[in-house]
Amino acid sequence: MFNPRLFNSVTVLVSLVFGHSAMGQPVPTKLPDSVHLFPAGAQQGTTVRVHIGVEQAPPRTNFFIRGDGVVGDSVLVTEVLDAGQPSPRRAPTEVPIHYPRQWAGEVTVAADAPVGTAYWDIFCASGGSSGSLPFVVGSLPEFIETESNSTPQSAESIELPVTLNGQIHGERDLDYFRFALQAGQVVYCEVLARRLGSRLEPTVSLLDSDGHAVSYQEDSLGDDPLVAFKAPSDGAYLLQVGNVSVHGSPAHVYRINMTTAPVASYAYPVGAPAGASAKFFFYAMSGDGDVLVVERELTLPADAGDVFQYSDPLLANTVPLRVLPAGAKTIETRARLDVAELPIAVGEVSNGRLSPLLPDVYVLDVQRQEPLNIRVIASASVSAASLILMEIADPTGKPVGRAKVAFTADAVKASHYLANPKVGNYTITLKSVGGLAAVHRVAGYQLEVLPARFDFRLTAGRDCLSVTQGSSLEIPVKANRAGGFKGEIRLNVEGLPEGVTVEDDVIAEGKNDVKLKFTIPDTLASTRYEIRLAGVAAIVDEEVSRPVQVQHRGHDSFGRSVHGVWRDVIALAVRHKPVFRLHCEEAYQYAHRGTIYPYTMTLERLGEFKEPVVIQRGDRQNRDLDGIEFVQTTVGIEQASFSMPIFLPETMHINIQSQSQLYTQAYASFTDSHGQKQHALFVSEKRNMLRTLPTVVKLSADGTALAGKPGDVVSVRFELERTSNMQNAMRLELVQNIAEGFDVPVQQFTRGQVLIDVPITIPDEMTSGDYQLTFKASGALDAKPDQTAITSATVTLHVE
Repeated sequence: MFNPRLFNSVTVLVSLVFGHSAMGQPVPTKLPDSVHLFPAGAQQGTTVRVHIGVEQAPPRTNFFIRGDGVVGDSVLVTEVLDAGQPSPRRAPTEVPIHYPRQWAGEVTVAADAPVGTAYWDIFCASGGSSGSLPFVVGSLPEFIETESNSTPQSAESIELPVTLNGQIHGERDLDYFRFALQAGQVVYCEVLARRLGSRLEPTVSLLDSDGHAVSYQEDSLGDDPLVAFKAPSDGAYLLQVGNVSVHGSPAHVYRINMTTAPVASYAYPVGAPAGASAKFFFYAMSGDGDVLVVERELTLPADAGDVFQYSDPLLANTVPLRVLPAGAKTIETRARLDVAELPIAVGEVSNGRLSPLLPDVYVLDVQRQEPLNIRVIASASVSAASLILMEIADPTGKPVGRAKVAFTADAVKASHYLANPKVGNYTITLKSVGGLAAVHRVAGYQLEVLPARFDFRLTAGRDCLSVTQGSSLEIPVKANRAGGFKGEIRLNVEGLPEGVTVEDDVIAEGKNDVKLKFTIPDTLASTRYEIRLAGVAAIVDEEVSRPVQVQHRGHDSFGRSVHGVWRDVIALAVRHKPVFRLHCEEAYQYAHRGTIYPYTMTLERLGEFKEPVVIQRGDRQNRDLDGIEFVQTTVGIEQASFSMPIFLPETMHINIQSQSQLYTQAYASFTDSHGQKQHALFVSEKRNMLRTLPTVVKLSADGTALAGKPGDVVSVRFELERTSNMQNAMRLELVQNIAEGFDVPVQQFTRGQVLIDVPITIPDEMTSGDYQLTFKASGALDAKPDQTAITSATVTLHVE
């Protein structure tokens, strides 16, 4: 299986162990958030039903999606109860785990919507998303997986080209897809997962029709794999998709573009001046270890902006090419391979290609003492130069500049401002310190040395923010100044609701940041507002405005996304003041495995709030639940104290977790002071702390393999293995049957009874096969009638 993280020369390791406090488990965030959208995209001209994944958000949360030609705003009212692929039993861990809830929605993409990305987020009275997530608009036919496709034998058949949509929904889940190729035909599989903000760390493998691994070429687009396979013979082949770790959930979403047209991941040069003819080379894997090169003579249009999305009939993808100003002077390093040091002059842009750890060395002839901007541009969308180190030495050999090496979502990989250069020859050394060496990977770049021009760029973190009524919010705004510009930058806000006061809205002269402050009146309506920030400054007697750019959450560890990470709109969620709080005693309590334990809790109502409150399991837990279930409970308007029923299954592991630390959440609807219906969810202030005791009763079946024909009545004997703590009567009933129609009467174990025979009538219309029937016995504990013991047993019935 291919894991791109193993192939990067620079790897960031995050230790779950050392990320936890030695004094206790980490506390999960208690705010609502958007988690996933499935499918995470759609074809132009289609409407798709989606599952909207959220955490700690109540029913009737608002869903918003923004994109050209994309609509789908809705209210989340129908929960999707999708269990996914059954997870195998394993020992629980004490690593935090999330249980997102899914809601039904619908998104429509217009036929003329541009290929690209829309962005979505949520809002409820307790807050909004921590950042928007992408929804991809594609041009290929779409296929949405259906479980179970988790074995080669159950692989789903697809036709190329296609965009696959799937979820690794279940621990150790694998997805299989079957497709046909002719001998010599190449299939390209581009995975989109981490670049969508998915929790999936994807792995892919290609297999022949018998399930044996085949050889293929591989690459990575950030954290996502790209593979190419050339079929050695006609026939069917399998694509296997999985996760690096054991985990799987509805939030482990992916898209895979599968085409027989080449995917060009790299281009040289990375750009050209507008209006001038230039020769470009596009590089793709051949599928058998070689490289496929497409050569084109192109003229980039002047009206394309800074980037031109080039589309070629031979390629499956569009390629973003940098558009330089018309008349820009470019030079080629490849034409001077015999020269150890490459000459470059002020005003020139050099097209170069770096090899891993082998430098390109330039000699810059500075003839005048004028400020200079020196930059290296290498967009990850067209270049393998993920990390570039730039070192500059003055005419005496003294180092004057070394750009910091860092992963960045921007095309500018290194930059330096020479404020007062000396006349003479400067040495500029460029090194690629990241990436995988392969025949098809081309680390193209452009080194530009230009007279400095005053300018600035502004950024401000995430594109979704939340603030509570009657409180303040600070937004750190950073200025990236260029060309020696040091002037004052005034910040303007568009779309801010009336009544909000703004402070610290100036980045002072010579400063690079400020914390823009909003103060929200306690009377402001709790809702979602869309605002835009911009910075205005005087540059050479001209007022210049620049947008404040913010990041969405759909990017990987390299800062790489599907279609760029920056936006210029912020979703500002004004939270309603809390209307209730949920409390419990955070002290150890003891309960038997195989019982429902009533954990005493308290609901504190605030202000005039007098509405029913629904109590349920928290969506975020600081450790595995190990099968624990919460019985959803409604607290009436006059109640303050109540019991939260917590079911501890008899199958819980013994001596693995020292205790269960459980978070409970609660939601309610109410009408605010503006007459608007609001929906809020809050998490308990403390944890439900439970330590488990041994089971008190165990149900078993004598002869778990039964056989009969339709219309027959077969009998199975059940036995209760009782302890002295559980002699009470117990109700025995069928609780799960795969095939409907079994006639099984409810039985009763009387007090102290241990054996009972249960007749099972096989329906006349029942087809042949094996059926798993699960029975449950339940009853109150002898000494604790407020606690219910539950035990189960499964029998297999073979219908002849």
